[in-house]
Amino acid sequence: MYSDSVQSMTGKKVRVIANDVVYNGLLVEVTETTVELQGEGQWITIPVDSISSITPAITPDE
Repeated sequence: MYSDSVQSMTGKKVRVIANDVVYNGLLVEVTETTVELQGEGQWITIPVDSISSITPAITPDE
């Protein structure tokens, strides 16, 4: 399971890299098997095994 630092990002915008694809969205849920993001107009479910990194999203005003 992911560390408390990833759990603390729940409800915030994040960037997830999985299988060399970058996903951006609101982190909704982290389980032992999947990460759920709310993207623009769609839900994104990513298997934990394929994730390389989860970081806070970079916004233009930062």
